[in-house]
Amino acid sequence: MTTHNADIVTANEVRRALRAQLLNARQQVLADDKAVWDAKLCESLMAHLQALSPQPQCVALYWPIRGEPDLMPFAHAWLETGGDVVLPMVLEKHAPLKFGVYTLGTELKIGAYGIPEPDLLKLSMQVPDVVVIPCVGFNEANYRLGYGGGYYDRTLASWRDAGASVHSVGVAYGVAQVSFEQGGFDLPLDVILSV
Repeated sequence: MTTHNADIVTANEVRRALRAQLLNARQQVLADDKAVWDAKLCESLMAHLQALSPQPQCVALYWPIRGEPDLMPFAHAWLETGGDVVLPMVLEKHAPLKFGVYTLGTELKIGAYGIPEPDLLKLSMQVPDVVVIPCVGFNEANYRLGYGGGYYDRTLASWRDAGASVHSVGVAYGVAQVSFEQGGFDLPLDVILSV
């Protein structure tokens, strides 16, 4: 048992160091490069979703923080096509995410971890068709490295346990591709789009 705990601590320390390195690299991306990459990711995401069958209606996105790819132009374009957009809400620590309805007129409030999110009155009971997840890092096997809270892994697991089929899409800049071993609770994404 001591060995197992030591392995967990070592894995966490390695991931913590890798996460810090990747976040630093992402913060060093020049604003002009970021703008070009974000536009390409928005285009790639739109093309990817339009190629899915059946065609998705509700897409769970995220509000960009800490240098994450900004997909809000995609969100607005998706809304203009008649699609629905929801944003994550942390209502309880160490629990699956909930999602709130986002529209062009939605006023966001600062939620847990300082992230803008819809008001609780906008809570959606609908499971999205697609969830788009930012990656701090990712590997060739479509596993992502996040901030370490496990919110998206818990959310994906809860949907799968409930029998919901949600298409998962990771997004990241190419500088985020690294080698790492997935943890026991990590779930692979269906696809990762990167530039």
